[in-house]
Amino acid sequence: MSIDRSQLTKQAEEYLASGNLIKAIESFLQLLEDNPKDLNLVNRVGDLYLQGKRQSEALAMFKRAADGYERDGFLSKSIAIYKKAFRAAPEDPELASSLIRVYKSANMVKDTIQAHIQLADIYARKGEVQKALHEFAEIVALEPRNIKNKIHLAELYDEEGLREKAAEIYLQAAEMLARDNRHPEANRLFDMVSSMTAVPKPVPIAIKAPASTPPIPAPSSQDTSSVDAEGLLDLPPGTEKSHDDSKAAEKAKTAEELYNTFRDKIAKQVSGDDYDTHYNLGIAYKEMMLTEPAIEEFKMAMADPERMLECCSMLALCEEMKGDLDAATAWLKKGIDDPGFPPVDSVGLRYDLAKLLERMGRLDESEALFKEVQALTLAPALVIRHN
Repeated sequence: MSIDRSQLTKQAEEYLASGNLIKAIESFLQLLEDNPKDLNLVNRVGDLYLQGKRQSEALAMFKRAADGYERDGFLSKSIAIYKKAFRAAPEDPELASSLIRVYKSANMVKDTIQAHIQLADIYARKGEVQKALHEFAEIVALEPRNIKNKIHLAELYDEEGLREKAAEIYLQAAEMLARDNRHPEANRLFDMVSSMTAVPKPVPIAIKAPASTPPIPAPSSQDTSSVDAEGLLDLPPGTEKSHDDSKAAEKAKTAEELYNTFRDKIAKQVSGDDYDTHYNLGIAYKEMMLTEPAIEEFKMAMADPERMLECCSMLALCEEMKGDLDAATAWLKKGIDDPGFPPVDSVGLRYDLAKLLERMGRLDESEALFKEVQALTLAPALVIRHN
């Protein structure tokens, strides 16, 4: 049955002017039933629902309007409505995912990254760590020149048991470091890859940067700034105060800040005697070049006698990464001298200490240790490589 849209619109506005929000919404819904494609009205009804503290109905209207604008190719309007909805419900992962989708459609890379960070933060607060890590992987894919994030991603692959993929990403990061003339860091990553792929650890070599390094492409010109259409789609008067608490969700977070959030949350959840978790966290931090938190974790994990030698090795590597070779040698010696293990169990520590002492110019001590290793090991190939 046809309706008099002009008369019904006038009636709805009169209800609204008199403060009868419920009746106004009912009238507007009749108009929408007559013309479901009126997306401006859909959005307005969402505003009224929100003004009336009916959030679920408001979000349903906002999603309906934003999806319609996206489908019709009006991405700026779609983005603006999704942003408004996300302010109203900053813990809604579906809204964050929708923002990511429309940002990608609009080629807004920076905003897409920010939305991934927000979504990862939502999952982290919910305790859904695996989903949060997936969002972090998406961030890395969108920032291929960010070496630190690339290393973080490789660590995540390694944690999931995808060691070949992790090694591939580590190698990419190592090559980027080498091109930036950051050879010590590149060498460490190559050593890491060698250990992951069951190749005997090579004697560190100096990686030469290529004579002519190809220029790194500049960011795409399509990376536009955020759409600012909020003036047309602001919340109704009187609703702003109720969303003051959501403003924190709008503040930009970096991937590093997000990672620190993970660390704080994990620290609260992991008991002191959960040695396996502390050890795995130490590995994660070390491979992300976060040496201080790695050292803290390994120190807690080494309270487990079965982890003692592994932790001494990892602590030495962390101190070496920091450039403190004396501290590195001290950790290796602590593992070697532990009375709870026969000498053959510390062959790896002895070899690492021998190489470290050689680097420090303490050649007599180094040579003596190499001889110990040769006497203890059943596979003296490592010592042969030294000779």
